[in-house]
Amino acid sequence: RFKTSSKHLILASKYFERRLSNRWPEGDILESRGTVQLELPDTDLDAFKIILDLIHGRTNAVPRTVDLAQLTELTVLTDYFGCLEALGLFPSSWINGLKDDIPTTYCRDLMKWIFISCVFEQKEILSGVTQVAQRQSKDVLDPLDLPIPQNIQDRINDTRIEALSGIFKALNDRREELENKTICSFECDSSKLGD
Repeated sequence: RFKTSSKHLILASKYFERRLSNRWPEGDILESRGTVQLELPDTDLDAFKIILDLIHGRTNAVPRTVDLAQLTELTVLTDYFGCLEALGLFPSSWINGLKDDIPTTYCRDLMKWIFISCVFEQKEILSGVTQVAQRQSKDVLDPLDLPIPQNIQDRINDTRIEALSGIFKALNDRREELENKTICSFECDSSKLGD
């Protein structure tokens, strides 16, 4: 259980602004009693405490570094609760501490970095990790149940398919050229085409 200020939550989070408004039963209870108890969806409590500390200005309680798993959880909660501005410069600091570990191959951690860079508006990182995904994925992007925006997923998949189509077309054009046009001699052209 966490005891928090509803005013801080409403100011910092789109989620709590909606949920604690008069349009929801919790908002009516808050208005009539001055306090309300909320049940939250499946939430990482350590990450949620960090978010609450930032929302309430208790920055001394906030870790200066986190690992990738913690950063991913913090990103999920930041996205879900719509509270990016309340986190201030901490996300940039956390990300800078992990920049050297950003994968350069297609893997599960790459998906996490795509999501992290989307939510925390890290355009340079997003550009790099989406390029890796476009070039190295062997199938349609698997977002690992992370809420990676659909337009980002589509852009990665579409760019990948477009590049592969261009490669296949160039190979097919070259094969047709070697089959149908004499470049040096029959023997020479046959060796370039293969058996």
